[in-house]
Amino acid sequence: MAEFAAPVAFEFVQRAPSPRAAELIAAMTGYRETAAGRFAQRQTAPLIVPLIISFGTPFLIALGREPQASDRQHSFAAGLYAGPVYIESDGHAACV
Repeated sequence: MAEFAAPVAFEFVQRAPSPRAAELIAAMTGYRETAAGRFAQRQTAPLIVPLIISFGTPFLIALGREPQASDRQHSFAAGLYAGPVYIESDGHAACV
């Protein structure tokens, strides 16, 4: 993954959930990449369970290793993992 970089052109917005959903939802976040390319990120698992709904191209996601073509994920729920999570995108990802 060393030949890839983190996304450099993206939009990121976050807002609080409605009061009715506040006990179940920590935050609502929108993300959209605005420059084509191959991008990679290495992240740790958060202490929440994110639900990702994709409107763009899928992410490549692998636990503890670099992703392969078979690791393509459109929409997904994530959870705790005791190691790094590797994420690749093509610059056209868009999700909430």
